[in-house]
Amino acid sequence: MPVDLSFVLTVYNKQAYLADTIASLRDQRGDFTREYLFVDDCSTDDSITVIEKQTQGMANVTIIRNTDNMGPSVRLNQGARHARGDYLYLLDADDIIPTNAAEKMLALLKKERADIIYGQCKKCHGRGEHLLGATIQDDPPYTVSDRPLEYILKGGFVRMGLMTTKSLYAASGGCDERIFIQDESLPIRLCAKANMLIDYSGIVLYWIAQGEGKASANEVQLHHDGFLAYRHAVDEIRPMPKSIKNRLMMKMVSVTWKSARIVYRHPYFTTYFTDYLISKIRKTATPQALERANLFFSRVSGIRRLDS
Repeated sequence: MPVDLSFVLTVYNKQAYLADTIASLRDQRGDFTREYLFVDDCSTDDSITVIEKQTQGMANVTIIRNTDNMGPSVRLNQGARHARGDYLYLLDADDIIPTNAAEKMLALLKKERADIIYGQCKKCHGRGEHLLGATIQDDPPYTVSDRPLEYILKGGFVRMGLMTTKSLYAASGGCDERIFIQDESLPIRLCAKANMLIDYSGIVLYWIAQGEGKASANEVQLHHDGFLAYRHAVDEIRPMPKSIKNRLMMKMVSVTWKSARIVYRHPYFTTYFTDYLISKIRKTATPQALERANLFFSRVSGIRRLDS
């Protein structure tokens, strides 16, 4: 049977949260065919056992097991390759989604003939069981953009809670597998190829703050991976308007300063802060600033690198 929507979840040591996440998947309303793919990234806890138990009685469940830990970028792509759906709903294994989230997002994609939609996410603490049964009320407003890459570079799209066509995911290459965490690389790569983006104001996802096994807990890792996402975009996306290139280069300098504040424990008296100020004035970054930024992230310690 053809599948309309594939729920794709990456899993790493999420045994404490999976029962609630799976319950929210099971409760999804809507007249569409669906499948569920859980891509385990070599969990060391009982995540797989929990998935097997909690998905009993659910149709079209696939658990993809791996013997090495490669991070969410690699595993999301793996899940997308196995997906049979025309649309992909990308999630973490500690996310809770309202009962009508998939239904509403899918309907908007079809109505507007868009190929990607981002909804709003809300942070919550502790277990997610108190969120089960939540719904998106009424019809929240949304914006449609025919300049997706320019639109997302305004900020605020570093999150899951996105649905996209499988064809767009394939055309874009999905997550950049040279980068451990996909938060910045995936929206950039998708929107560089997308024809139409929907920015939806409804809350489509509740995420558990500081969950065990959450790669995004390492702020310097996020900065490093964001820097690489911007650099690779500048180097590889063609054609690229000068305004977008300048914005990406400014982001490279900005994220370097943010990371340097953590590494050096003082915010302002560094060359990286000077580079940041100059970029704000000039609306671009100098070659020297970009070289310093590249050197900084090539030397920073305590992070996971996949491109070496």
